[in-house]
Amino acid sequence: MQMDYKVHETIGLSSPLLSDEAELFDKKWFDYRFMHPLEATFNFALAYTKVYPRYGALRHGTVDAEKRLTVKSYNGICDPCAQSEKVLSALWKARKAADELGIPYEIYCCYALDYSERSGWKEVASVKDLSRKDVKKVVDEKWVQRNRDWIEKPKLDIYHQEGDHSYQLAWREQHRELLRLKASSDQ
Repeated sequence: MQMDYKVHETIGLSSPLLSDEAELFDKKWFDYRFMHPLEATFNFALAYTKVYPRYGALRHGTVDAEKRLTVKSYNGICDPCAQSEKVLSALWKARKAADELGIPYEIYCCYALDYSERSGWKEVASVKDLSRKDVKKVVDEKWVQRNRDWIEKPKLDIYHQEGDHSYQLAWREQHRELLRLKASSDQ
């Protein structure tokens, strides 16, 4: 997939940041495979804005946590026009990190912010921290462990219907593999 040139120009992201999007479509969590990368990035931003206040409040109280949130949203909607180029680039990289691991965005953000809290970071993980290698490693480990205990299922209806779309087939195969993994870890 080649990124729409107008989208590229409008949002002001660098070409290297956009170059490997096609490779992520078969890796990303199933609910996001039908989304344009820009739409997926704003969904990631919403997940982060939903999760951050829980962790920020532990450090700064509820009001201060909301003030410290660098991702701008209004009434629960992430406004692309309100993001600085720096924040948008960090969101894009963080979303790609979640996509590389095939993890739902809210879970990725929870695990990443939990890691920053438990590791004694001075501040709660910012958007730019979410694509760090150590964060990705810990998030991936927690995701693998979670799949041994609980199998996350896509929310989109298409995955719960009969059909032979490539994404449906990929979900069924992954679901079978996760069931085998869970069964072997239960023994």
